[in-house]
Amino acid sequence: MTAHTFQGASSRDYTYLMLPWSQLQGIPRQAANYILAAGTPLSPEPVWISEAHRLYAFFEANPRLWDIAQAKHSARLFYIRAEPGQAARLAEREDLIRSYLPPMDDRVPPER
Repeated sequence: MTAHTFQGASSRDYTYLMLPWSQLQGIPRQAANYILAAGTPLSPEPVWISEAHRLYAFFEANPRLWDIAQAKHSARLFYIRAEPGQAARLAEREDLIRSYLPPMDDRVPPER
């Protein structure tokens, strides 16, 4: 798997693994932060940064999220970073959102 390090506004580094989105069954059934990104694996541009208590269940319940990210922002890359602690996931998400200012914000429901 390909990995990429994203830097938060705090200058802290977070290493994420890139997964193929086409294989939903490969998405872990664990707590994690995730990034949908445009660009290339060597230079990803975050479009959506969020966290989920059970990553697989989140995407199973929200399949349009990826469609919107692809159609509106050319997202083609999917990154995850496992993190069991909710407080740590939320702090990391906020740090990365402040750094990258992604056009889709997980704190605002996506347009249908």
